[in-house]
Amino acid sequence: MPVAPSGTDLFVLAIGVVVGLIVGMLCYALGTLVAALGQQLQANLDTAVNTSPFLDNECRARTMFLDKGGTSDALATLGL
Repeated sequence: MPVAPSGTDLFVLAIGVVVGLIVGMLCYALGTLVAALGQQLQANLDTAVNTSPFLDNECRARTMFLDKGGTSDALATLGL
């Protein structure tokens, strides 16, 4: 015959759920922060590459990951 959970069991369950929610929210916030920092780094690299006088357009397209469709598509994206 099943026995109803005692008050202590429900308390432990509630604490576990609360701790799990807090850890989940912290991990989500940390992941969002890491993704935002990655976007900033990518934008910074794109700016540095785009303004560099030492690179030709093909090398710029490769460095900024614009050549996935081929070099001609990347240069077209750059407007060249």
